[in-house]
Amino acid sequence: MSRLFRLFLTSIALALALEMGCLCGFFFFSGAEVLTTAVVAGARPRPADPLPTATPTMVPTPTATSPIPTDTPQPDAPTPLPPSPTATPQPPTPTSTRVVPLVSPTPVPPTATSTPLPTNTPAPSPTPACRPLGDQDGVANLIIIIWDATQRAHLREMLGESRLPNLQALLQRSGGLVLPVIQSATCRPGSGDGYRAETGPANSAIATGLGYPGMANWQNIEPYPIPDNLTLWEWFDGLSYATGIVSSKDVDFWPHSPLRNARPQIDYWRVGEQAPAWVTDGALEFLDGYAGCHFFLWVHYEEPDAVGHEFGENSSQYSASLEVNDQELARLLGGLRAHGIEGRTLVLVTTDHGFNEGGLKHDTCTPDTKNLFLALSQPMSSLRNCIKVQTDIAPCIKAAVRW
Repeated sequence: MSRLFRLFLTSIALALALEMGCLCGFFFFSGAEVLTTAVVAGARPRPADPLPTATPTMVPTPTATSPIPTDTPQPDAPTPLPPSPTATPQPPTPTSTRVVPLVSPTPVPPTATSTPLPTNTPAPSPTPACRPLGDQDGVANLIIIIWDATQRAHLREMLGESRLPNLQALLQRSGGLVLPVIQSATCRPGSGDGYRAETGPANSAIATGLGYPGMANWQNIEPYPIPDNLTLWEWFDGLSYATGIVSSKDVDFWPHSPLRNARPQIDYWRVGEQAPAWVTDGALEFLDGYAGCHFFLWVHYEEPDAVGHEFGENSSQYSASLEVNDQELARLLGGLRAHGIEGRTLVLVTTDHGFNEGGLKHDTCTPDTKNLFLALSQPMSSLRNCIKVQTDIAPCIKAAVRW
């Protein structure tokens, strides 16, 4: 084959490669048999194109028939991070529905400041254990009424002004006021009866006839249960009397802690920080249940103590509260008359302590706080003459009447 013919075939092959776009590092073939085979296999010759002045380098374009190798990650695919060599898989935390209780403080033994007893026990019907009143003459029942923190001098001024007509009528029947005192020079342990002019110790003294330490209380801030079998409730319970307390004084130092031991012997317990009328309502309810029995009832009005602490002893509110107490006294005496037992019942009206003159407290140990009053509904000279100090009240009551 001549040299010119080989050159002609070579130019045709180059033109076909450029037309199809699949020239990749094309090299000149030196053998005419290869080119001849390509032409015979179906390549149709075209007119020769002019030879390019430069031969570009071609990069093959992937097609559907040329998949991306699977062992080479795609450029836009995120590369997963290798696991941390220090990370140790943790088991899932179990979900629990168990309620973990709050941590409670270390239990403290019960003291006098523990939770008060229930405040209201409705009066039940008289039981066979109730001692029937009978038809005999003479005193058989006792009601003690406390007007909390009534200063004796203030009370006498109001009596002189006829502002307490019901108490005045009581005094006219019985012979006038009895004037006991709290017997202590310092109102501290070791001095006479040894307690302060305060509600807790003073009521404990009335209820037992004992000073400190016998009745266990000398100041409000340290209330303790009165020892067993020392109170009037327990004493009357031993005589098969119905017993009760109605009080608008509702704090730990009175009546809750001091009467804790006596509580099982108190048939009717109505205690709550309420108005004076609520106290009288409770007393009348007690009479409805026990008028046919021998009974002992303690009735405690919180006033004028509360208004005295707020407005002062010389305030109009202090005087007004005593007037209200006087009206409630009339209601209670009316209840006794309605049941036909007024003459069979000794009513004793007194106070637990006095009040600082013109002040908001009763924290002194002076005649203003230690001088007391006592009024009786019956002309009982033996009882009047017996009571000189506050701790005389309980033993003189026990001795004056054949209960």
